Amino acid sequence: METKYTSQYAPEEDTYQTWYVLAEVEQEDGVSRIGSVRIRRMRECVAIGVAFALHVNEDYRRQGIARGLMLELERVALDNGITLILSTIRDDNPASASLVASLGYVRLDGFNNPQSGADVHLYSKSLFRPAVEVKSKTQTEKSIPWKI
Repeated sequence: METKYTSQYAPEEDTYQTWYVLAEVEQEDGVSRIGSVRIRRMRECVAIGVAFALHVNEDYRRQGIARGLMLELERVALDNGITLILSTIRDDNPASASLVASLGYVRLDGFNNPQSGADVHLYSKSLFRPAVEVKSKTQTEKSIPWKI
């Protein structure tokens, strides 16, 4: 069973510019959504996005679906000018903390979320496009993009 990753812009949430990243599989009775995550551009700074609501259906966990969702989220972010991703992860969710750490996110400050009462930590990751070879008439050089 092959997992397909897609993204959808959510115009109804246009105030915050939100994209949904979905994981789906083809089954006998049609396509089934097995996971999702969202990224929302921060209004105050267009280059910063907040990843949230990562979820994988229980039957599909421990199969790399969450990793695939996060990698697709990063692609969507870059395609839309977002170069820094922030996310909060509850301290009682070591699987998510381990996932984002393995993807290069850095654990920052911790705090108590007043809405949920849970202790959480903030994670961040700077994104950049891989170096691309640029051929000129006089030389070949690597163009290294600026990194936040």
